Amino acid sequence: MPGPETVCGPDATDPLWKAPPERRSVTRYEMGALRRCQLLHGEPPVLVEARLADLSACGAGLVLACPVEPQSVVAVHLVPGPFLSARAVAARVAYCVPLDEGFYLAGAEFARRLAADELRVLLS
Repeated sequence: MPGPETVCGPDATDPLWKAPPERRSVTRYEMGALRRCQLLHGEPPVLVEARLADLSACGAGLVLACPVEPQSVVAVHLVPGPFLSARAVAARVAYCVPLDEGFYLAGAEFARRLAADELRVLLS
């Protein structure tokens, strides 16, 4: 009688290091030089400096010096200059993971999708 089969299914030949398929419905743009932005979060609200790691019409990857709580609601100010609510986008923190040297990477999902013109300006 043959021993139990340890490999099963079509994915058995895929290497273990293979990344899962991309599930995003919009294009994510990597920000070569990390651009400055600001994040308003917490209770009472605190303004924190951040850097944009990536950006899409539906969210952003943010590099921060302090962690933010997943599922918290934040305001992301993507345009340089004074913090104005008209230039801020409400977002929900999807995850926050530690990086090297005491920094954190947070993924934020925007409450509204950025218009094509807004995204174009931010990427230029």
